[in-house]
Amino acid sequence: MVKVWGGIFFTFMLPVVVYEGYTVFIVANCDPKFGCVGTFKLTMLISAVFGMISMASLSVVKVCFKTNRFTYPVLAATLLLGCTHGYVLKFLFFKSTILEVLFWIAVSVVVYLMATALAKK
Repeated sequence: MVKVWGGIFFTFMLPVVVYEGYTVFIVANCDPKFGCVGTFKLTMLISAVFGMISMASLSVVKVCFKTNRFTYPVLAATLLLGCTHGYVLKFLFFKSTILEVLFWIAVSVVVYLMATALAKK
């Protein structure tokens, strides 16, 4: 299960690191208070929390479906979540952080349920 968690976390963070690295270091979309490196670090910290939420959601789905395999639909679902994370974080405006986290839990559980159901066929 540790290999699955590590693979999920790496797969989730890969598109986030590429996108944020591009926007911070190439486009120079930096916060004046933190600087470019501080903006990148803060964004990676927030993204890592959302990656851990995704790992916990996958664990719940795997316990419910009693599967331990790391399948291609789950990998594709993780890449999808990693790619859409920037959209959720930047463009959807929630009134509180708790609502954003609850929304992310719901989205990741639904996406992993669909991926696991697709893998069981």
